[in-house]
Amino acid sequence: MKRSILGGLGLACLIFAAGCSQRSLVGNWELGSLEVLPGASAMMTFNQDGTAKMTIFAAKTGLGANISIEADGKYTLEGDKLTVTMDKVGINGIPAVLKPSVEPRINDEMKKPQVYTMVWKSDNEIELKADGDRLTTITRMKPGQTLTGAESGTNQ
Repeated sequence: MKRSILGGLGLACLIFAAGCSQRSLVGNWELGSLEVLPGASAMMTFNQDGTAKMTIFAAKTGLGANISIEADGKYTLEGDKLTVTMDKVGINGIPAVLKPSVEPRINDEMKKPQVYTMVWKSDNEIELKADGDRLTTITRMKPGQTLTGAESGTNQ
């Protein structure tokens, strides 16, 4: 009897420890530097249901305006492979004269499936490696935290 109680407690501790050590991608993450928009702030939200939202804000860009991009889509996580695909992209702030040439390129690029290899550095930091050895770090945002430098109200 004593053994079964101790064995049961040991099993319960193992199950509890395993459950606690499982990391979750769900939540808001601030992205590291963006090659396409140097100086931009970006946030990615991963929801429990597999949907995702990306918000990018770039102040005082070379286009002479503040630009904000919001994209909705989905993600899958299989082992250490994260695939993000955006299907709705909204772009604000591009000067009208540049919209016909810039907006379609941004839309096309954002809607391509992006595949990353994830390396957890801690519960709150992940390195994402993409094709071509591009590497970026994402950091879990604290509740109520907004994007660095985002003065436009497009931040979440």
